[in-house]
Amino acid sequence: MRSNASGVGRTGYSPVSMIKAILIKIIKNLNSNSDLIDECICQVSLERAAIII
Repeated sequence: MRSNASGVGRTGYSPVSMIKAILIKIIKNLNSNSDLIDECICQVSLERAAIII
């Protein structure tokens, strides 16, 4: 059964951006998503690379 929920809720993140974020998390050895967000906010180059915030 399919749900017809177009236009409902928040728009999802780009799959490419999510993969980039996961790679940054692995490379930087970050333990949590909040650590990843803090890292991206502190280092603008990472934020631009991931394009998630």
